[in-house]
Amino acid sequence: MGEFRTPTPTEAPRVNFARGLRQVDLGSEFGTVKRGKVRDKWEFQKDGEELLALITTDRASAFDHVICTVPGKGQVLNLTSAYWFELTKDIIPNHVVSVPHPNVLIAKKQLRLCRLKLF
Repeated sequence: MGEFRTPTPTEAPRVNFARGLRQVDLGSEFGTVKRGKVRDKWEFQKDGEELLALITTDRASAFDHVICTVPGKGQVLNLTSAYWFELTKDIIPNHVVSVPHPNVLIAKKQLRLCRLKLF
């Protein structure tokens, strides 16, 4: 096995670009994975509640084809979504249960909606 070395500043962008999170495999204990353009989704149960594990990857697509990965893209998308869900949860209920990792959002599979009174 080769020796690990830190890339030089000129090598780092090329090396890190190749390290984007393309997909996640959790194994059969989480059931079947459903892959979208950006997110991988697993359904599971905890304490009798149906939940989803939504993993936001670094995949970038054009015309419905994955063309590359952009390192950090998944974390930015997931944490931006989590920020706004947290900020607006008192205005309208949302599906977020937790954000255990910058790329992962645990959500309720079914969300009970309420009737809104508009003006």
